[in-house]
Amino acid sequence: MKLAFKFIETENLRVPDLRIDFKEGMNFLQMPNGTGKTTFLDLIRNTLSNNWENLDKKEIKDFKRKHSQEEDGKFTLGLNFNGNNVTFETTFNFIDGTFDVSTMGGSAAAQMVRRFRAPPDLKPYLTKNHVEIFNFSSQIVNDHFDKEKSGVKDAVGTFSGRHKLNELFSRVEQKFKAKHTGNRSTTATTLEKKLTALDTLKEELIGHRKGLKNDLEPMVKEHKEIANKAEKNADARKERDKKILELEANIEELNQKAIDCEGPIKNHLIFPNNLSNDFDKKLKLLYESLEKRKLPGIHTGFFDEISEDPECICGTKMTAKMKKHIKESKKNYLGTHDVVFVNSLKAALKESDRHQGLDETRIDLDKLDDIREQIKDKVTKIEEVEDKFRDKTLTKEEVDHYDTLGDKIAEIKTDLKKLEESKFHDDKNHQQKKKNLESLNASQISTHIKNLPDLKWLDDFLREKHAAADGYQKALKNLNAFKECMDKALISAEKKIKEKLKDDINKMISKIHTGGEDFVVSEIDDHIKLDGQDMGSGAQNVITVTSFALALLKRSEVDFPMMIDHPVKDVQEEDRGELAKFLKETSHQCICLVINTEKDGFIRDDDTRELHSFLQNSNFITATRKYKNVPEAPEAAYVSGNGIVTTDYEYFSRFRLIKEIKEK
Repeated sequence: MKLAFKFIETENLRVPDLRIDFKEGMNFLQMPNGTGKTTFLDLIRNTLSNNWENLDKKEIKDFKRKHSQEEDGKFTLGLNFNGNNVTFETTFNFIDGTFDVSTMGGSAAAQMVRRFRAPPDLKPYLTKNHVEIFNFSSQIVNDHFDKEKSGVKDAVGTFSGRHKLNELFSRVEQKFKAKHTGNRSTTATTLEKKLTALDTLKEELIGHRKGLKNDLEPMVKEHKEIANKAEKNADARKERDKKILELEANIEELNQKAIDCEGPIKNHLIFPNNLSNDFDKKLKLLYESLEKRKLPGIHTGFFDEISEDPECICGTKMTAKMKKHIKESKKNYLGTHDVVFVNSLKAALKESDRHQGLDETRIDLDKLDDIREQIKDKVTKIEEVEDKFRDKTLTKEEVDHYDTLGDKIAEIKTDLKKLEESKFHDDKNHQQKKKNLESLNASQISTHIKNLPDLKWLDDFLREKHAAADGYQKALKNLNAFKECMDKALISAEKKIKEKLKDDINKMISKIHTGGEDFVVSEIDDHIKLDGQDMGSGAQNVITVTSFALALLKRSEVDFPMMIDHPVKDVQEEDRGELAKFLKETSHQCICLVINTEKDGFIRDDDTRELHSFLQNSNFITATRKYKNVPEAPEAAYVSGNGIVTTDYEYFSRFRLIKEIKEK
């Protein structure tokens, strides 16, 4: 059985109005910051797991596009399962904070129904926990190696049946309690009041713990991200400076080449006939015209002198009319200084013609243009390097925020410790515990008990007494024995699952991993352990967690796609190509959500900027808002009122926002 993503459509949501089509194999979806990628992923997860009912009205309303006057929205997700198309359409009413789900397809004869209806063979695996296994962000990758996180435990529990069995046993306990309450004896009635008070307190304490953990999780995540950023800051700065120095050296070398190229061009262009063919022809005509006009080189003062003579040189008597004519006509003749100028001009034109080099000039100008384009490209690369490393430098605000988060985290952890630790820390205090807790009446319980271990002790103690008072002690003993047996069976099953997962993960790693140092998973408990190290490099961690997810998913007998947000966030550029090859080889469909700074090394060679050969047939998607400084979309692009989608690789590769844009 195989599941694949086919398409996604959005309308009036906190994502642009888009239509995105996916293919088998590798899909790279480029969504710049501010496009609504987090919303996009939340929509997918909630749709696949049909989790909408667990969201409150405010969360539903938050999916609405900002500043939109429309009060409805729509999200459509198309899948293919075993050759049959399935479409889930969720429509939102943002006034009421409500939603409706419709399903189309699932089999050849299926019609649209106004509810969520997944194919029967797929439905058991479309739970929230399952979906988060094949649709995850690299930001949680490191959590799989952290013993304080529950990601690995929860994921394994999804496939061992622990979550479902615990849910079923909770129902059994509720029915058991309901059956054995309302007793007639005074003792039993008193105990029931205490047990009811304990149930109320238990609900409050568990709710409080859940609230604290919900508050803690994003804080710890953000605190860790800032810490990682600070840790990498020095190395990142060195890497950035090294790249910029190399590029600046390239620019300096190109500038020298440009100077060397400009010399011959200047030498050519001092002769105007090298400006253009047309200009050259006109200069030749001017020269020929001057050659033909053989004008005397006589000083104009000569004409003044002869006009004063009594007779003309021809012997005729000089008249006033003749004098006037001679003086007025002298302007039609070149004087000595004019002849010198014309002769100099003719000499210059002749010399210019002798240095004919228009073709050479054009070649040199083309060469100079090429050098200037190379310089421009290097300057762009410097800007890209600075963009890439800008988010790895801590600001003063981030340092202050880091300290504030640390204080809040410590405070919440202290509160959690108080909730999860007994006042009576060891068995020596057992009698003191019994004495202090047993004597509490129903009204005192919420005042004196502030933690879950003491609550559980008193609950177990009172239930045994209640069972003895009402004659169902044997039934309670059997229930507890059943719970103990179930827990042992789950522990045994999960141990076997983890061993098999470890073997499957290492097989995948050994089959694909060829670069860098070898690494293997040594143990899977509540977290993943690598042999000889707490955790690996960025690429090793992503490969390990992806293998863990795939190994888990294969236990379901459904071939799932993988959707990974920021797959190379903490991966060095030299390791990214290996990760891309691993993802391509291990999943029939992999969708990687990336931003501009994550393309180098992962999709294309960092030095040549050429696409990796093994990714030639991949699907390269750019989905963005219609910002003013977004490059113009290709003709074949999907363009909506506020969004652009294109699968043009050249556009994908060149795409870069000139400056940071705030979401409108």
